[in-house]
Amino acid sequence: MATSEPVGIFGSVSTTDIVNYIRGILSSEPDTAYFSLEPADIHFLGLEDGVDRLKALGRWEVEISVSGSALGQGDSPREAVRKVVEILPE
Repeated sequence: MATSEPVGIFGSVSTTDIVNYIRGILSSEPDTAYFSLEPADIHFLGLEDGVDRLKALGRWEVEISVSGSALGQGDSPREAVRKVVEILPE
């Protein structure tokens, strides 16, 4: 049964969950020890401003704001990286 509507999930995936996942990936890299990323740096695209949780299965585009200092570029302005988060059934 195909549907174009998002399928709701029990619970949610929050910006904090995404930050923790990214931190877990970066923890094995010694050069990223200084890297600072907070839930406020994650924005879900295509949803209302301020939404900090995904409550449905599917592919969601997120924008991750990273400061230049986190990239080793001094105090340069924040740059955004766009990635896709896919929420799958367990």
